[in-house]
This record gives sequence, C-alpha cells and structure tokens, in this order.
Amino acid sequence: EFSEQVEQMFKDGFDEKKRGINSYALEYAQENTFTRSINEQIDNYSKGTKIKRSAIGGNIQKLTNDFPPLKQIIPFIRTPVNIARNVWQRTPLLNLLQREYRNQLRSANPSVRANAYGKMDLGTAIYVSAGILAGAGKITGGGSKDPQIRKQQLATGWKPYSFKIGDNYYSFERLDPWGMFFGLVADYNEIAKEVDDQTRDNLAMMN
Repeated sequence: EFSEQVEQMFKDGFDEKKRGINSYALEYAQENTFTRSINEQIDNYSKGTKIKRSAIGGNIQKLTNDFPPLKQIIPFIRTPVNIARNVWQRTPLLNLLQREYRNQLRSANPSVRANAYGKMDLGTAIYVSAGILAGAGKITGGGSKDPQIRKQQLATGWKPYSFKIGDNYYSFERLDPWGMFFGLVADYNEIAKEVDDQTRDNLAMMN
C-alpha cells in the first residue's frame, strides 16, 4: 500500500511531458538550493494584496538587468539574497519581521507550519551552540580592524571565520547558510569584548 502511494505521488508530480508540477516539491527544492525567485509574489495579508518576496533584492536585480555593466560589480543577486533570507527565517524574534515567514506560520498546510516552527527551533539551537563555542574561543569572527593587531593575529596562525580545533583553524566561510550563524555570533563576541557595558547591551538588543 505504501509503495503504491509513493508511486502515485510520483505520477501526480509530473505532467505528460515529464515536467515537475508538484508546487510544494518544487518550492522545497528551490529553497534548499537557494534558487527560488526573489521576485515571486507572496501574500500581503494586512492589505489583501500580493508583493515580492524580497522587494530590495528584486529591485537590485532589476537594476543590474537594466544596466548590464553593474553585473561586473554585482554578478550574483538571487543566491546571496536567498541565503540571507534563509538565515533570517531561522533567527528567533527577528524572523517574525519577515512577511514570508509569518505567512508560513499561519499557513493552512500543517506541514508548512511545522516546517516554520522547525526553522525557529533549529536556528535557536545553532545560535546557542555558536555562543558556547565563541565563549570558549573555539570559533573566530572577522578579527581586529586594526592592521597591526590583525597582522599579529595572522602571524600566530589565527584565521578569520574558522573553527579552532586544537591548534588548527578550519574555515566555515564556505558553509553558508550555516557558516553565517557562527560568523554573526563570533563577530558579536569579538566586538563585545572591545566595548563598554552600555554599548554591549545595545548590541545585544539589536541582535
């Protein structure tokens, strides 16, 4: 019975030309490969209208399409924007400011709602873990902005945005979106060590 149901789902997911037509599966694939259109229209429940998923990202993309020379400066728009939105959706409290995420929380589809809550839980777990690692000196941020201090850091074998295991550093810069979580926390940890208590509290409120 289960195998028959799976087979039927595959059949229903493609048209006669073998093109994918399962919108949920297509959206899931695009989200996990960061290729979903940033100009896609989503519901704006407060006004009963449709708006772009990412107004800023969409406008930048339009600008580079209208003025091709800008592509030499900003060659990629969609993937970086989708990665940033992915991290945003998994950042507790701040994710509630994103309309797309709020739409997922109020979706009529229980699997979509469960996925949205899962994003928040996963993000919370990663941020807590990153905080513990940063406090123990096991992850690094961008390092000092002072050229001399940074030179001294690099001379010791230190590397920016890396996991420290023993005396070795392993970069997480190419592990986006997950590396971005660790980078944000590591940067905050480094900045917090260099500022007074009032500024540190303000930074915590902003984050």
